[in-house]
Amino acid sequence: MARDISSILSSKVGKVTQTAGASKRTRKLPPSKVPKLEQHLAAASNATHSWKIQPYLISCKPYGFDKSWSYSNESKLSLCCFDLDGTLINTKSGRKFAMGADDWKWFNDKVVNKLVDASLTYDFIVIFSNQGGIVANDPASKSYTNFNKKLTSILGVLNNKEVKNVLLYAAPKLPAALKKNPDYCDKSPEKNPFVRNRKPNTGMWDQLMKDLSIKEVVNTAVDFGSSIFIGDAAGRKKDFSDSDKQFAENIGIKFSTPDDFFV
Repeated sequence: MARDISSILSSKVGKVTQTAGASKRTRKLPPSKVPKLEQHLAAASNATHSWKIQPYLISCKPYGFDKSWSYSNESKLSLCCFDLDGTLINTKSGRKFAMGADDWKWFNDKVVNKLVDASLTYDFIVIFSNQGGIVANDPASKSYTNFNKKLTSILGVLNNKEVKNVLLYAAPKLPAALKKNPDYCDKSPEKNPFVRNRKPNTGMWDQLMKDLSIKEVVNTAVDFGSSIFIGDAAGRKKDFSDSDKQFAENIGIKFSTPDDFFV
């Protein structure tokens, strides 16, 4: 079942206020829970987006998106889409995988200005990311907390530059607790949402279409000629795969690499 992180945090905020503000109370949060809760509260206080968490999909949309940014089927949308790791950002540590929520830096010094330009040129900037190290069936898990904090920081930087039309879709890994569930053992993207949402399959794109108030995934709703996807998995000798290139081809939009786009 989908869970809205804002409602989860709101309930936690109330508990913390009562504990901290009433010195006569004897019941307090266990010390081991305080740092993790503080991370949640810090992220919530700086949040510009709302999060929706499902075991097989994480999505993030600007506050007010559903009410003020809905489109009819007659609208043609231009979308500037990006992969995340290795495309928009790299690790500061130089490691392949981030060591924590703060272990990130922009791909290069052109990224922010390019995103500012894209926010004025395109209807939406959309991030599609495979996140095989994140477990999303528990919003308090360390992997999800770190991811939420990192993206909140990234989105905060962009928001300060008036880049507000950013959406995110991330495909987490299959949690160990669900591996024996027959619904998630099938390798077919049609039957298994964990498979369907991972690039180069188009589950994340399909969810975007639904979130843009498009009841059916119809080609006339998106301006495919002007839309583009930028990713580092392009099938080059240095690349780990061609999943980003295949993802763009499966959708039917143009493709570029960060090396060519952020110049």
